[in-house]
Amino acid sequence: MRATTLANTTFEANDLPTARGPRRRARGAWFLASVALLTSCAGTDTGADEEVTSRLETEPPGATVFVDGSFVGITPTSATLPAKRSVHVRLELTGYQTLDTMLDRRIGIAPDAPPGAGWETVYYWQLVRK
Repeated sequence: MRATTLANTTFEANDLPTARGPRRRARGAWFLASVALLTSCAGTDTGADEEVTSRLETEPPGATVFVDGSFVGITPTSATLPAKRSVHVRLELTGYQTLDTMLDRRIGIAPDAPPGAGWETVYYWQLVRK
């Protein structure tokens, strides 16, 4: 057998790592760990889980906005719509007809998807004078 000295340590030929020895097994373990990490992240679609803020606009601007009876703001305004199939929107502006409407999420969005998912980014209404 051949002996090798490395860093003041002598190794016999059988002790040295080979392509099939401990070093290759360590590389294989790192590879498997990397694949497991990437695989666990692959199923996560971050775009679908992010909340989307919708912009609510009217012509003329200045309407009071209520979503499901709760005050949201004065147009133009932004809101994250709740996680459900549809919401009731009420727009009020002095001198204009009150607008009551339902907004529906896009088809194919799960009912339990996070708030904001499946809603449009901008909603626009033309208000009518009384």
